[in-house]
Amino acid sequence: MDWNFCNKIVDDTFDRIKTEAEKNQVCLRKACGCAILRFEEDGSVTATQAINGPSHPNNECTNEVGNCGCSHAEPRAILKFAELGRNDCPVILLTTYSSCIPCANLVIECGFIDVVAYEIWAPHWARADVILKNVIPVWTREIITPNLLSTQFEK
Repeated sequence: MDWNFCNKIVDDTFDRIKTEAEKNQVCLRKACGCAILRFEEDGSVTATQAINGPSHPNNECTNEVGNCGCSHAEPRAILKFAELGRNDCPVILLTTYSSCIPCANLVIECGFIDVVAYEIWAPHWARADVILKNVIPVWTREIITPNLLSTQFEK
């Protein structure tokens, strides 16, 4: 697999989800975007993406910490990705911010994410990182390199 190509896809995807989240944000606190990439055996990449969205038509973000009314980007992307079916190809979840604890738990529970990568690590979600790091490697955008991808995914 051409890991330089895959690294470019990761960078391009980070840029795309960040731009889309900022343009279409509904959350008053932060614009969060998430994408899931599956690196297929033939060298292609299957992807889904999502941003924070209203959980129902009458949803209003209250801007209260711990009382988020938004439907978070990670579960929205996971639901879309689950529709594609599973295989044994490597899967990386990219998100513009560190996951909250419920989203971190969901990422682990879904069982098909091999790596989680954040564009921006938010220190106030350090507990979620600990939850994830016990099960799944967690990277930040700055450290993703073709070498890191190849060592994680080559069998």
